[in-house]
Amino acid sequence: GRGQPLGFRLWTPGAPLEPGPFGTSVPRDGAEVEPDILIVPMLAFDARCHRLGYGGGFYDRTIARLRSRGPVHAFGLAYAGQEMPRLPVEATDMQLDAVVTENGVIRPEQLADEALPG
Repeated sequence: GRGQPLGFRLWTPGAPLEPGPFGTSVPRDGAEVEPDILIVPMLAFDARCHRLGYGGGFYDRTIARLRSRGPVHAFGLAYAGQEMPRLPVEATDMQLDAVVTENGVIRPEQLADEALPG
């Protein structure tokens, strides 16, 4: 729902699916689960692993909720051409652990490493 984090259900091969939001298929049944790894969509990202989403804030709320309960890793999946020099960041924006593109993996700590002398 609007203003809420995402919910997740356990899925196994062959389990029945039903139509979900945005043309997706979602498990009809299944126990509610809390994942410890998320693959996060985006419109754009920067080298600090901040992302520009689709405007609903669902993934930011979800990542914040899951991280408040324990370790969770959030990875962005994007094309290298979606990288921007620097995105604006608000207090509610959650940094990703890494962004995976066709050119490789970008981690936010790479910036700190590159800033160190020799």
